[in-house]
Amino acid sequence: MEEMAPVVVFMVLTVISCIVHIFYMIWQSYVLLFDVVLNALSLALIVGELITGGLLIANLAKSG
Repeated sequence: MEEMAPVVVFMVLTVISCIVHIFYMIWQSYVLLFDVVLNALSLALIVGELITGGLLIANLAKSG
């Protein structure tokens, strides 16, 4: 059985990672199109992780 604390830590670290990707995409002084494409792909995967983590937290809260 999984616990809630590691999942919450995962979600916090994922949000921090999302902020770093947005920094590299928007606020960095020199950004190539390749950087934008890679960071957009990574952000799409991070959103998938956040959705999956949210569903896991909902299931853990319902069953626990």
